[in-house]
Amino acid sequence: MEINNSVLVMSHMDDELLFSSSILDQVKTIIIVFTECDDQELSKKRFNFKKKYPFSNCIFLDIRQGEEVGNFFFLLFGKETNYGISFRNKKRYKSNYLLIKNYIKKLINEYNIIFTHNPWGEYGNHEHIQIYRIMRELALENNLKLFVNNYCSYSASWLMYINQYQFKKNIFIVKQINQTKFEEIKDQFIKSGCWTYCDSYKPPMIEIFYQIDLEIENNYKKISRPKSLETSKISINLINSIIFKKSNFIIFPKFFKYTFFKIRKFFTK
Repeated sequence: MEINNSVLVMSHMDDELLFSSSILDQVKTIIIVFTECDDQELSKKRFNFKKKYPFSNCIFLDIRQGEEVGNFFFLLFGKETNYGISFRNKKRYKSNYLLIKNYIKKLINEYNIIFTHNPWGEYGNHEHIQIYRIMRELALENNLKLFVNNYCSYSASWLMYINQYQFKKNIFIVKQINQTKFEEIKDQFIKSGCWTYCDSYKPPMIEIFYQIDLEIENNYKKISRPKSLETSKISINLINSIIFKKSNFIIFPKFFKYTFFKIRKFFTK
């Protein structure tokens, strides 16, 4: 499938490299939604890095990020919504939905394929989930094809399992990651202070992009947890969400992980 007339829409600077590096030199345009955040130091570094950003085909919307979640427990108690996922103190996050949608809908008319975050936000990031919902709605309204990446962490596995129904069967794109190019660009992010993942991270060999079936109703209110979660219906690139250095999560100690997932299993039976 030709993807030269496509657009990649990502939430934050470095998401494009982490989750879609294999197609960065193939898409027509890259759109980064957020630049400013509550971390003033990171915001300043992002604005400075824009001046020497390694891809000339990028559009920065410079929207301010929503509120920080604080921890992973919104994945336990949060509910999927029209604007993303529910958590406490979400006023700016909620209002960003229409703001972002109105910005992007003016930019995507010339494309026939959209690449973006997956329904579970890779590692459960609330803004990744929000961007997915916006792009799904715009793809449906504009009759565009929508593809999402195959990254997932254990913390977001429940959301992944219950959202697999949205994928079209046997329609996916496999792309090989240029390891040398990845390291070169990652090094630029690290030196600029805009890299939010582990410095020693090595990407997988390939990325798989699955097409979303837009004819299936995205009825999150009626989604129920499957009785058995032994296996995924898709191939995934597993990532460790505990080693993010800077993100919208306060990373909790590893010894809490076991307790956290036991609690989640109890409440999501």
